[in-house]
Amino acid sequence: MLFWHFWWLFLPLSTGFTQAIKYKKNQLIQHTLDTNHAYAHKLALAAENFIQSAHTQLGYAADVVAQNFNDEALLLAEVERLYEQTASFNSVTVVDAQGIILATAPSTLEVVGAQLTEGGGPEALRVQTPWVSRPFLSVAGNLIVLISAPVFAETGEYLGYVGGAIYLEEPSILHSLLDRHFHIDGSYIYVVDNHKQIIFHPEPERIGAYILDNQAINSVVENESGSKEVVNSKGIDMLAGYAPVAATQWGWWRSAPLRQR
Repeated sequence: MLFWHFWWLFLPLSTGFTQAIKYKKNQLIQHTLDTNHAYAHKLALAAENFIQSAHTQLGYAADVVAQNFNDEALLLAEVERLYEQTASFNSVTVVDAQGIILATAPSTLEVVGAQLTEGGGPEALRVQTPWVSRPFLSVAGNLIVLISAPVFAETGEYLGYVGGAIYLEEPSILHSLLDRHFHIDGSYIYVVDNHKQIIFHPEPERIGAYILDNQAINSVVENESGSKEVVNSKGIDMLAGYAPVAATQWGWWRSAPLRQR
């Protein structure tokens, strides 16, 4: 009976306890958002460094083949060297200014002599600069991203390009980076391009899909870096950190489910 006479004395304690729980929860959420943003930013920097390194490798190969662009043995030796000596690319090709594939490694692709009429190849020929394509189907039927470096003769004539392909649906150097950062608590890393198309994802069936209704995706494709609470395509509340890769206009994400925090 004594409690009922003095129940009002417990109201401040109850209110204070509720506020403390709410404050602690908000702190945990903000900590997760900050951590995911820092993680995504770190991976975006790693991806930026990889793209720069890839262009350096391809640029060196372009200088080599430019010495004698009509020497089939030279072209083949260079694509094989680049393919074998680095784990950067799933395949390497030399393409002339008309879009004809002159040399490729590995040789199992059997695409030498084919002409590129659509996808990233013709676009690389058009821009004639170091370039990274959008995802597209190669002539061998692989979903790829093409990283290319132009080949110029000493006279300045544009001869074609050397291209390194990263396969999106098979193991690659960027897949290995993603796989190392998958966590059993439901957090994961994935990558979208500037058209909101998924390039890399721990669930292979998601690669190539588009994410069109996500505020954080909208932010990262606008070259913004930060974090947000979002609802993913499966209706799960997520704490997402994101950062752009300027060289490719890709957005790197790290997300963790809110319900587990």
